[in-house]
Amino acid sequence: MILLDNSACDLLKDASLDILSPELLHILDVVLNACYHNRRLKSYSCFDGDNLYEIETMRIATQGLRFTPINPECVLGYYVSVQALYTKHEVMKCCLALVESCDELWIFARNSRVHRLLTEGMLAEVMLFREHYPERHVRVLDLEALRQRLDYARLVTVDLIDIEIGADSYVDEIIAGSPASQRQEINEALLAPYRREAKYPLVYMAMASRDIKYLDWARAFAFKHRRVPVNRHAVLGSLLLRVAHNNSPSDMLQDVLNVMDTASELWIFGADAQRSLTGEGCLDLALELQLWFRYCRGRPVRLVNWCETQVPKYSDAGWALTSKERLEVEVHQSGHTDAHVQKKEGRRNT
Repeated sequence: MILLDNSACDLLKDASLDILSPELLHILDVVLNACYHNRRLKSYSCFDGDNLYEIETMRIATQGLRFTPINPECVLGYYVSVQALYTKHEVMKCCLALVESCDELWIFARNSRVHRLLTEGMLAEVMLFREHYPERHVRVLDLEALRQRLDYARLVTVDLIDIEIGADSYVDEIIAGSPASQRQEINEALLAPYRREAKYPLVYMAMASRDIKYLDWARAFAFKHRRVPVNRHAVLGSLLLRVAHNNSPSDMLQDVLNVMDTASELWIFGADAQRSLTGEGCLDLALELQLWFRYCRGRPVRLVNWCETQVPKYSDAGWALTSKERLEVEVHQSGHTDAHVQKKEGRRNT
């Protein structure tokens, strides 16, 4: 993993700029202006794991209601986070870091079970959010009402008033109604250590769309370095993003930038910058880089070779079936410098 200096970041910014059309650059300006003056709020999705199958309902409704959804399952990946972090305590530290990055917390529950809706993990998330942000909203939303009103084909969005069971003081009553011994155990086992220990920083993971298939390797790599991995494909879902915003590029990019802004660092995954910014799927990465360098300027940027993440295709020659595949392994393992960036550097020096 390589930390890029300012000059390398400038070269990457220029290289990504070359890929974008004037129309896309205009849209970027619109998005940045909107975010500077009226940033979209982020809501944390708090839910019982038994309702995991409703995850797309939660995501698409949140986006349709003009909030950016921060759903822990979408961000972290259930299986890979447990396998990489081993303990519930470590996984919950990542969830709590996401909780702290949000403007509101939404509890998704079924109206018939609302008074026994808070599992231990949910209770910990709500307690932390209320402790840190007593002035911010915590809402309880009815999944059953949401499913009845949401048209997935056309995204006929509902108003919050139609699906909100209660908020704020109502949630405080639910917390107070939970067993005191349970709250004490959660505080001693999780929240008190979380307050004392070093927090896991959030990192935004950028990659060409063609490399999204390696997302779990990137997540595991971030967990290994005690980071919380955030990626727009994982958080927002490409198809859901288009549906939720009626294919409006400016609306979609506002959500992308909102997700990006939660992170303290940018990690770019690829063999090198040249391979990342060429070929199929590089346009999305170019947009992400422009958003980062314009809005998040000054935060650290690192380049991660896929070999470091142990993706078999690029780290194990024995995985290859053909000479072409073996060559790809060699290219990634050699850590070639980006020729495109070198050319631009040469033109600047002349």
